[in-house]
Amino acid sequence: VRKALARLENARLGTDLYSIDNVMVTLGATGATSMIYKGFLRPGSRLLMIPPIYYVFAGAAEQLGMTVDMMDVVRENDFLPTVDAFEAALNRHDYDLVLITNPTYPIGRVYPPELLFEVLDCIAAYNRKRPCIAVLDEVYAQLAFDQDKIRYGPHLADYDFVVRTNSMSKSLGTAGLRLGYFCAHPRLCEHVHEGTGWRVMDFLNDLGDLEYGTPPPVFGPYVE
Repeated sequence: VRKALARLENARLGTDLYSIDNVMVTLGATGATSMIYKGFLRPGSRLLMIPPIYYVFAGAAEQLGMTVDMMDVVRENDFLPTVDAFEAALNRHDYDLVLITNPTYPIGRVYPPELLFEVLDCIAAYNRKRPCIAVLDEVYAQLAFDQDKIRYGPHLADYDFVVRTNSMSKSLGTAGLRLGYFCAHPRLCEHVHEGTGWRVMDFLNDLGDLEYGTPPPVFGPYVE
């Protein structure tokens, strides 16, 4: 399965970046995010999230004893961050993880590649003073109309702190299959493997925790 997913990602992104060592299979994208939290973070860790996102991810982090900050985005900028605003938000606290949803959920805005890489450049600079993982939630990427904006795979080789999460739930309409995965540098995959123990029962428990989380009531501004 990991080999097949690596081939899928290479074909989709126009790259040869991924192999079996870059892919880990999870119970859905929610399970992937939970594994990343438990593999890299700890109670007291601080996360920066760029809304709009799947807000269950914020509730999950808070249930694990972590602090979540939401960056401000505005309608006038199509609910996408500006580089200056993101850099200011990132340097306001000591962050261990940044979560970016591309396309955004629920409104489906796709980051222009130049904006995405400027954001990642900010995180790369931040990594020179303290480690910080960047998670790209790409569950809806294969449903984007403009696939050229998503075909940025070759450039990701320059960002070894990026973890990309995805699943078959949306792209193939197979939510019941619970086939999720994430792609990352082999060093990061190994770190998650060692930090989580790779036990299926842990994933099931994580999903149960997430199901009963209480996402904040923040959808309103994005769907008016």
